[in-house]
Amino acid sequence: METYFLGAYWFDRKESVEQCTERVLRCLAELGKCDTAYSRWFNGGQSRKQALEREVDITSETVKELLLRGRNRKDIGKEVIEDMGFSMSLWNGGEDCQSVGFRVHCGAYTGNLSLGNSCVVNLPSDGPPSERLLRVDTLLCLMRAVVESFDPDWATVMPDALLKTLKFDSKNPAVGWLFYAADRVLRLPRFSATTRVVSIPSRGNVVVTSEEPFSTQRPEHLQARDAVQAAITSAIR
Repeated sequence: METYFLGAYWFDRKESVEQCTERVLRCLAELGKCDTAYSRWFNGGQSRKQALEREVDITSETVKELLLRGRNRKDIGKEVIEDMGFSMSLWNGGEDCQSVGFRVHCGAYTGNLSLGNSCVVNLPSDGPPSERLLRVDTLLCLMRAVVESFDPDWATVMPDALLKTLKFDSKNPAVGWLFYAADRVLRLPRFSATTRVVSIPSRGNVVVTSEEPFSTQRPEHLQARDAVQAAITSAIR
């Protein structure tokens, strides 16, 4: 059984908590339209039972509060580190392999590429939710929701097993099952006829490396992914 995530990444972008709140609200609303797995959210807890008692009412006020609560602070004096932005995370209450998570780091402008901004959406790995979500059309919906909300430099849908084999660095675009690049960052090269490219108007393009569920156990999937990665890497250079 493979587990997957959607990760979107962008670098220095100074934004207020109000701007980040607006982006999070839009993203959560659009994710909920893609699938009901993303329509109900909870704060984490020390146990599943405790977490299920902490449902979050997704409003501007609550999201702003969570983002402010997630600011980084200095060890001594607990002063807020302004240039490290805001962060928050949520969980949908699903059981075991049907659970999904959402976390975001927004408004950072540290000048340190290893501390950039990101939005990560976990995908269920089993049961009816995975049957609905681990499909290219649904993943494209999720990708559009994240891209149109946060305007990242790049994004990927990737199996965790593949991530473990890569020297992953958020400043270096990493191709997975689906890969997005903003027009301002990269002009996509030509790919093989079996590789599909889907436009997100006024944003960028998504490359689909496999029309069926991507598996690290399928050599043909890895070969298609590696070919796209090589082309992307050459285009960036």
